[in-house]
Amino acid sequence: MSLPNQLSRRPPAGSVLNLYTHYLHTHPLLVKAITVSIISGSSEIITSCIGEFLSNRAKKKPWRWSKVPLSRDKVIKLAAYGFFVAGPLLHYILALVVRLAPPTSRFRKLRLYFAALLLTPLLDVAHVITMSVVAGARQPKQVRATLERGVLPAVNVTAPWFPAIIMIASSLGVSVDWWTVLCASIAGGIRVVGGVVSRSRR
Repeated sequence: MSLPNQLSRRPPAGSVLNLYTHYLHTHPLLVKAITVSIISGSSEIITSCIGEFLSNRAKKKPWRWSKVPLSRDKVIKLAAYGFFVAGPLLHYILALVVRLAPPTSRFRKLRLYFAALLLTPLLDVAHVITMSVVAGARQPKQVRATLERGVLPAVNVTAPWFPAIIMIASSLGVSVDWWTVLCASIAGGIRVVGGVVSRSRR
């Protein structure tokens, strides 16, 4: 069946998951961008809520949603980062990983691991540059300084888990279309944990 016919087909009736899976297959880039955008924006909201809850618990104060110090501007910027940068970048990087380690290749899992490891710095460079802009950097020298300071620590965090997740997902038979969602979800979880720990030390 041709691609235009596939895209024009009606989605199958059923659960929300079936509907999501259908559009993930027919419009992968758009759906992944939206998904990563939601994950990126919501990670900041979750971090703020958990941080405020733990702070109030330590001070024995009641937790109230209205008292959560939530930066709407940061949420919007992170959501935009997920839609325009992280989602598409993950989509194309993982497509390249698959091309470097096709299903019929010998030692595919090992090739997947090293392909993902090789491409990890691209994700980290994009993340550090975007986060520096979100934090207020406007001059190229400010972005460059942030990049010089932040890339190595980012790679140290990403390099251990990103290739490992790709290998595990491949071993479990998880569809390639879902790898972006899986990686973005784990990255969002790491961001939440890191954000909560950082706020608790202030």
